[in-house]
Amino acid sequence: MSSYRAIRNAASSERLTTWRVGWLRQDVIRAHSCHRAWWELKLRNGEAIRAIGNPRHHAVLHVERRNYEPRAYRHVIAVSNGVARELTRFHGAPPERISVIPNGVDTARFQPRDAAERRRRVRERHGISPDTVVLLFVAKEFRRKGLGRPIDALPLLAEHVCILVVGGDGSTPIRHQAARLGVRKRVIFAGHSAAVQGYFQAGDVFVFPTLYDAFALVSLQAAAAGLPPVTSRVNGTEDFVVPGVNRFFSERHDIDVARTLAPRVDDAALRLRPGERARRDASPYTWDAAVSATLEVYREVCRQKHAAFR
Repeated sequence: MSSYRAIRNAASSERLTTWRVGWLRQDVIRAHSCHRAWWELKLRNGEAIRAIGNPRHHAVLHVERRNYEPRAYRHVIAVSNGVARELTRFHGAPPERISVIPNGVDTARFQPRDAAERRRRVRERHGISPDTVVLLFVAKEFRRKGLGRPIDALPLLAEHVCILVVGGDGSTPIRHQAARLGVRKRVIFAGHSAAVQGYFQAGDVFVFPTLYDAFALVSLQAAAAGLPPVTSRVNGTEDFVVPGVNRFFSERHDIDVARTLAPRVDDAALRLRPGERARRDASPYTWDAAVSATLEVYREVCRQKHAAFR
């Protein structure tokens, strides 16, 4: 039985209502992000006109605000400690009514026995030589996930370094950026891939300088594959990343990104050791653990409901 089906069946059998988007009244809210926090970030980044003019934001903010009215829910499952803090800060959700249950990752899927062969095939497909250091970027929203930052840093890195981009977002602005910086040939766009695990085998360092995330699943996937993730200090990663093992970007500048990446592209040992540690650190993040913790929240909410009717 899939993880989703197990949770859905448990909710149905216990007469619980659980929603990810919003409703008038629910027992459990599964919070995979806090849109109000993202909204505030856009305003701070000078995107007020674009954000305010988009009716989708207003609709989502309205639903989210209704979701977290004190009598609108019993409990919240947040995907990270950062999201839990945001819900308390922006919506007044009491910490005692929030459980943090992170995403899981299928470690076996990202540790295939034929990893070396997959690495060779992917690199050959995209014309990447064996001695090229590949900075892997996997995402759908290139702008929000920060792809522009490692591209800005690429001219400061050695010629044998390239960026392999996997994802289906529009690439025209990024291509223009790379061409303007003189690194167009060093940025390879693979497009969307249903077999993304092969690309994790082809990479050497995972770059993910995202502006906002609740807990990016790709960070866990990269770690499970043995890639040291170089990311920003955002929700989820702060729960998982160990400073000195998986580096943070301290500032949003190309020179800072380059300084963070340079030792890892010049020294294979500095990639392998953190990668091995990242793989071990990802092992507790299983879907079985996520399902077990979720079911325990449901049982506790059921006990509360039954006690209220006595």
